[in-house]
Amino acid sequence: MEQKSKLLKLDLKDIIKSIVMAGLFSAATVINTYIEVGNLHFDWGEIGKAALIGALAYIVKNFLTNSDDKILIKEKNG
Repeated sequence: MEQKSKLLKLDLKDIIKSIVMAGLFSAATVINTYIEVGNLHFDWGEIGKAALIGALAYIVKNFLTNSDDKILIKEKNG
């Protein structure tokens, strides 16, 4: 089983994973919206902002969850 960071702690893996998962997902969502409306001129500032907001939200989620992914619950063993 993969070791996850504890409640109110982050490690480098949390930050990298948040940038990759949430950042790319958020950016892809905005790009998809442009494609759906037929606009292929992307606003990279808006895409970057969406990616940053998604990544920050994921970091906050990781910070507020314990190693069992329970929000604001202390670790069972300490």
